[in-house]
Order: sequence, then structure tokens, then C-alpha cells
Amino acid sequence: MYDANLAVTTSAVDAKSYNYQVQLLRQITGYSINSISATKVGTNATIAITPPLKGIKSSAPLNGSYAIVCTDPRGKVWTTPDIKYNTGLHWVQNIMTNSIPFLADQVDVLPDYRFRYPENGISFMLKFSGIKGDVTPCTI
Repeated sequence: MYDANLAVTTSAVDAKSYNYQVQLLRQITGYSINSISATKVGTNATIAITPPLKGIKSSAPLNGSYAIVCTDPRGKVWTTPDIKYNTGLHWVQNIMTNSIPFLADQVDVLPDYRFRYPENGISFMLKFSGIKGDVTPCTI
């Protein structure tokens, strides 16, 4: 809050303008805003949106695809087709089951909630159960 002389104040009575800082939680394409201010003039408030001072851009959103590669106990390498970055966990498990036969009904794809939005990143855990012998870990 700022008073009539643009000095910082903690008094709502003396406050003539307020500055709000905005934080984007999801990465976007393009520029974000730097601040929003509401200035009280009489009984009205003027809202002003200030663009970034130095042209601050959001980090680029995640895009693209990946594949999962696993080696069975006999040394044969199995690879999934490309999986789009924002494919849901159930579909990832379905793709793994259909593309890597020795993992059918023996792998669970579990969320780890590391990223709030898929545009910021993806992360999940692979839980293997019932696999006999030494299996080289799968890679992504």
C-alpha cells in the first residue's frame, strides 16, 4: 500500500494505491504480467496492468513425446511407441502393457505429484510386481 506521497504505508486509511504481484503457476507461451495496481480515485478505482519491465517471458511449456525402453530377462529390448508428454497415467500403463509383453499385468504407473501442471513437467513412478529373474530397469 502507498500513501498520497507514494510512501509505503500499513494504514488502509492512508492508502491511496495498492500494488499486487502476480505469480504464474503454469508455464505459458508468451509474456506474463509484472504487476496489477488498483488506484482509488474518489469512490472509483482505476486498475492498471503493467507489462514486464524487462520483457520477462514464462519458461516454454513442456511439449513433445518420449518412449519407454525395457529389457526382458533374456536380454531382448522392448520399446514403446512415442508417448505424448501429457498422456495420462492409465494410458501410459496401457501402452506399456501392449508394447512390452513381459510386463503385462506386472507394472503399475503411479503418480508422484511432482508437477502441478503437465505444462511444467511430468513425473511418475513405475512399480514392478511379480517379475522373476534379473530385469534391467526400464529407461525413459
